Amino acid sequence: MIHTAFRKNKLTVEMPSLLISAGLHAAFRWDKKRIFKPNDWHDFHHAVAAIPYCDYFLTEHNLRNLVADKNLKLGSLFKCQTFSDAKKQSMH
Repeated sequence: MIHTAFRKNKLTVEMPSLLISAGLHAAFRWDKKRIFKPNDWHDFHHAVAAIPYCDYFLTEHNLRNLVADKNLKLGSLFKCQTFSDAKKQSMH
């Protein structure tokens, strides 16, 4: 049932942990230039813990780019602004 709902694009924010971790992992693996490091799992878990429940997510540049990826749009989907440099962003 879950597989069919995802495949038919019927789920949006109902399963945030699954959606964010699978989406980030897929986006990371899709980019052949990226080298996956064990610490990347921790970054994904931080994103899963923050994005659905917080207004702001502060992280490094690479993860911010993945979260904002045009195919994922996690920040807008969960209404969470993601920053990698607090000095360059204003949090409203």
